[in-house]
Amino acid sequence: MASASVSGKAALVTGAGSGINLAFTRLLLSRGCNVVLADLNLRPEAEELVQSYTSGSENPGVGRKAQAMFYRTDVSSWTDLSKVFSATKKPYGGVDIVCAGAGVFEPSWSSFWKPPGTGESIVDSVAGGRFKSIDINLTHPIRLTQIAIMDHLRERKAKKTDATPTVRTKTIIHVSSVNGQATPLWSPLYNVSKHGINGFVRTLAPLEKNLGVRVAAIAPGLVKTPLWSETEEKTGPLSKNVVWVTAEEVAEVMLSIVEKNAINSRFRDVNAPSDSVVVPIAGGSILEISGDRVRAVEAFHDPGPQGISREDFDVSQMEEGVFKDLDEHV
Repeated sequence: MASASVSGKAALVTGAGSGINLAFTRLLLSRGCNVVLADLNLRPEAEELVQSYTSGSENPGVGRKAQAMFYRTDVSSWTDLSKVFSATKKPYGGVDIVCAGAGVFEPSWSSFWKPPGTGESIVDSVAGGRFKSIDINLTHPIRLTQIAIMDHLRERKAKKTDATPTVRTKTIIHVSSVNGQATPLWSPLYNVSKHGINGFVRTLAPLEKNLGVRVAAIAPGLVKTPLWSETEEKTGPLSKNVVWVTAEEVAEVMLSIVEKNAINSRFRDVNAPSDSVVVPIAGGSILEISGDRVRAVEAFHDPGPQGISREDFDVSQMEEGVFKDLDEHV
C-alpha cells in the first residue's frame, strides 16, 4: 500500500510520559500529528512538551497546528483504555495511529521471582488471579488493539464500505523487545509478555491487506531511557561496551512503520553503506533495533538478537540476584 504522512492525523500513545513513547510523541507532534498522551504521570520534559502544543500551538516546521493532550490513564484498566480512546476520537473525528507503548521491566512489585504475598511492596495479590506486569505489558496492548479494530470496523460499516482497501488508513504499533526472542532467567514475566506481543502482531498481519490496518511492532535492544538509566539494579550488570540505542532513534523507526513500506537497515547512516539492506515494513512486521541496525525478526529460523548478546551482561551476577530473591521469599 502507498506511503502515508502523519500530518493532520490523530494518535493515541500509551506510556507517553517518558522514554521511547515520549520521543515518538515529540516526533509525531513535530510532523503535525495531534497526540493524546496516555499515562499515569508525565515527566517534566513531557509536561513541557504538552504545554508547548496545547490548543494548537503553531508548528513552523510543518506549517500547521498540532495539538497535544494528556489523559491520565491506568492501562491495566479496560475502562480507562476505552475512555482514552474515546477522548482521542472525539476532537479529531477518528484515531489514525495507536501506539500501545506502556510497559514495565520485571518490576519488584510484580515479578515472577517475588511471588504474591511475600512482601509489602508487591501489588499482586494471592487472591487476585493476575500479575499486574502482565496486565500492563500484554493484556493492555491486546485490549487497546481490539478497541481500535472494532472502532475501525464500525466506521467501515457506517460508510457501507466492504471493498478491499487500496490505502492504509490505520496503524497500530506495539512495543516488543529483544526479550521477545531471548529468555533470560531474571525476567520471566517480561519475556513472556514480549513473546506474546510478537505472536499477536504476526497473527494480525492480514489486516493490512483486508482492512487497511497495519499492526506491527518494534523490538528494541538496550535503549537509553529512564527505565534503564535511572535504575542501578538494571545497569550494574551491564558491560561498559554495550552499544546503546537512543529513544529518538527508536522513534524514527516507529515513524517509518506509520509512513513507509521499507527502511534502511543501517538507520544511523543516511548514505546507506554497502553492507546495508532494505528492510520491508508491512502488517505483522517486527523490527529489531539494536546496536547500529534495524532488521526484521523472522517467525521461523530467526538467528536471534543481533545487536546484543549474553556477553553484554554479567549473567552470573544477574542470576545470583534471582536465587537470592528466591531464598529470601521461601
